[in-house]
Amino acid sequence: MADALRVCAVLVVCLLRGTAGFRADTLIFTNGDELTGTLLRADARGCVFVSNLANQVTVPWENIRELRTSAPFVVVDLNGKAREGTLLVENASLIVSSPSAQPEFLASSEVRL
Repeated sequence: MADALRVCAVLVVCLLRGTAGFRADTLIFTNGDELTGTLLRADARGCVFVSNLANQVTVPWENIRELRTSAPFVVVDLNGKAREGTLLVENASLIVSSPSAQPEFLASSEVRL
């Protein structure tokens, strides 16, 4: 019985550790569909997103209404200034949020993708 409890305790700890590191980004398409997964990268054409449901997809910006990340990314503006934080992309604007600074709002025309 004690061994079974130890095994259960180890499994619970492993599950908690596994979920603590879980992160999910959300991609909302212009038609309202949502995809949850991980943003890999973005460029001027669109973003590359990975999910369990769709594997790896490249989505053009014109098909994206909103993109939210849970992990920080580095964004470089046209002047070369780098900002690091989680991202919220809505319409033609980008919000970079960091725990150590106020959110920064950038227009898509200000960002080098």
